[in-house]
Amino acid sequence: MRIKLLAPLLYWVVSLTGCGGAGEEISGSSSSSSSSSSSSSGSPVANLDKWNFILGVNVGGNTYKDGKGLTFEADRYFSGGTAQVVTNTISGTQQQPLFQSERWGALNYDIPVGSGRYKVKLKFVEMFWDANDSRIMDVVVEGQTLAQNLDVHARVGKFAAYEIESPEIAVNDGSLSIKITASKDNGTLSGIEIYADRDNLVSFSDGTITSGEGIYNASCAHCHGSSGDGNGVFPSLLKSQCTSCASASALISKISRTMPIGGDQCTGDCARSVAGFILYAFNDDAPGTADCQVKSAPVRRLTRFEYNNTINDLFGDNTRPGNDLPSEEIGNGFGNDANSMSVSSFLAEQYGKVAEGIADRVVNNQTQWQRLHSCVQNLQTSNQQSCADQIIERLLPRTFRRAATSTELQSYKDLQRALIQSGSDFKKSISGVIEAVLQSPDFLYRVEKGVMVDGRLKPTDSEMASRLSYFFWGSMPDDALLQAAANGQLSTASQVKAQAERLLADSRSRNMIRYFFDAYLPISSLNHLERDPVAYPNFNALIGSLMREETQTFLEHHIFDGPGDWASALTAPYTFMNETLARFYGVGGVYGDQFQEVPMDTSKRLGVLTHAGIMAGTTHSGHTNPVVRGAYVMKKLLCVNIPLPTGDILEQIKPPDPSSGLTGRDRYSQHSQDPVCKTCHDKMDPVGLVFEHFDPVGLYRTHENNVLIDASGALPGTGIRVDNAVELVQAIADDPRTHQCFAYNWANFAYGKTIGASESCVKDAVTTNFATKGYDIRSLLVDLTQTDAFLHLPSDHRQ
Repeated sequence: MRIKLLAPLLYWVVSLTGCGGAGEEISGSSSSSSSSSSSSSGSPVANLDKWNFILGVNVGGNTYKDGKGLTFEADRYFSGGTAQVVTNTISGTQQQPLFQSERWGALNYDIPVGSGRYKVKLKFVEMFWDANDSRIMDVVVEGQTLAQNLDVHARVGKFAAYEIESPEIAVNDGSLSIKITASKDNGTLSGIEIYADRDNLVSFSDGTITSGEGIYNASCAHCHGSSGDGNGVFPSLLKSQCTSCASASALISKISRTMPIGGDQCTGDCARSVAGFILYAFNDDAPGTADCQVKSAPVRRLTRFEYNNTINDLFGDNTRPGNDLPSEEIGNGFGNDANSMSVSSFLAEQYGKVAEGIADRVVNNQTQWQRLHSCVQNLQTSNQQSCADQIIERLLPRTFRRAATSTELQSYKDLQRALIQSGSDFKKSISGVIEAVLQSPDFLYRVEKGVMVDGRLKPTDSEMASRLSYFFWGSMPDDALLQAAANGQLSTASQVKAQAERLLADSRSRNMIRYFFDAYLPISSLNHLERDPVAYPNFNALIGSLMREETQTFLEHHIFDGPGDWASALTAPYTFMNETLARFYGVGGVYGDQFQEVPMDTSKRLGVLTHAGIMAGTTHSGHTNPVVRGAYVMKKLLCVNIPLPTGDILEQIKPPDPSSGLTGRDRYSQHSQDPVCKTCHDKMDPVGLVFEHFDPVGLYRTHENNVLIDASGALPGTGIRVDNAVELVQAIADDPRTHQCFAYNWANFAYGKTIGASESCVKDAVTTNFATKGYDIRSLLVDLTQTDAFLHLPSDHRQ
């Protein structure tokens, strides 16, 4: 039987793309408007999360810095009027130096900004000596009248400042227009502040549309870091450390001339948008940077891993049917990044096919059939309808992971009855219901509506139960968690923590740990790794799978039964092997198929990074590649995201001819001397070359082609030089960046997204706690449930 629900599913998925919680992008083609003038009272615009301060223009003839060090540029974009510097300091103003000057006349400004939404604050000063003096002005911004017949003097008296704040203004032509005319005396203006909507869509010449943050994350964070700190290697964009961030114009100019390296230059709207984001997000004391409230909670679709586990827990079906679905986009590195989970027509079609197969197995497998409800054991013609209703009443809350509404229950009961009436027998009618339920968005997605508690939006208890179970088990909540939700016992941080500790202690969490490290470490494809059997006769697919199991068994033991901290996992003097793998390593005294603890020769190997599987997994051919190995360590373990080459540089890149040198160092030395390549390779090669003692299948060697291997190198960003992999591993374990990166990756995995600069304080809080607790992994996982990002939803959340 085939229950066709593809169109409703696709419609529902498409509708999610407009949700604030799913990465909403606000169009710049429309805006709300008002023609009334208003002085700013209460919090300034810059304190609102939605708005970024992007530009200050001082129209009085001088350049000033405000209290935060933001520069107000003088005499920019001005076309009309005259200037006079007034040296009096005006009392009652927020930034007194700004109001020491004014400009008057018929004022016209056309300020270049990216297309999108903005707010504008105009600052006026009145210094009349005669109380009867006045100016009568009209103020128009982007065609909207903000003030008509405005008499500033009558409103504020002499020696005082006055401000007008605009409503949201749409700019579609790349230029924001400000016009001030006077029917009496002269128009006067002292300062302009412009704030951009943080979710602005900005139009670019290459046709792409993205926000400043989106551009930064895609093209800049690789080098400068998601928090703008440069990862300790590249230039920092933190305001106190950034020499180009003194003003918007200086930063725009710098970006336009030099960024990004090796790619299409970011100019025009692109440069302005990115500069605005940088000035907001990385200003050390910018408004809102201390605010650690969650900024986004995108709706998450079940991954194949989660789908398989959930189907197994629902029906006892362990055939891993989710493997027939298309693989997820990597996104945050773990395949569960909600913002990368688009739905194609092929995926929707596969959902139907997979659901059909599951439903058929459930009704035809006696064990799975009886799990649906006890009523199936005593089926008779007289009680079939009652049993069907009971099955549906039990099935829906479990598949939806929440209480089902009476309307939902009735709709599936109606479906079952319709199938009976169309000729289906009882089992086929139940199969049809299962098929339909498994294609419902409420099953395929973790939908979170939230509930208001003490003025904050939080997940409901049922939604929190799913947050916990899918983080720790990659599956649906168990009965105990569902009961806690039903009893309202997942409402406080302490209640959530208690359940987190229970779930982590359960053996099912070990499966989640394995899933994480399969993505974090280069071991997932070892089962299928191929090598030349002539060059490496002792390696085969079985050895590859045993390498993978070595690393997973070691980490599982280390976290749950051993010290449990990441630092000692990187420097452990032992590993786990069975007899077959030990023979491959050349280690004696190990017998049997069971994996057992084996000491390492710490003169050659130390910790998980020197496992043969890690070395083989970072080798993509029959010859070692120090660039790949070095890039893996710097990117995945230290979060120094070195950008991939593009354009002409990419066309020039290819691995050196194996005959071009006797050793890896010889072969890869030439490109590191090329000025175009040197900047990035200086961050990778000194690390990768240290691992040259390990051949393409991870075995230790001292010579290559009868030449003694030089395995010296360095750890970029530290000044530390090393002679071998053991010394490098110890340096990596001692580097705070390593543990910050590890915690950051766990946070991305736990929250199902990539934590960007706007939520850098979430990253900071997680990494600080991790360090405080001695890099203990189990404590890290529990602490991830105690952040605002886990306990709350954004204030503008919609699903």
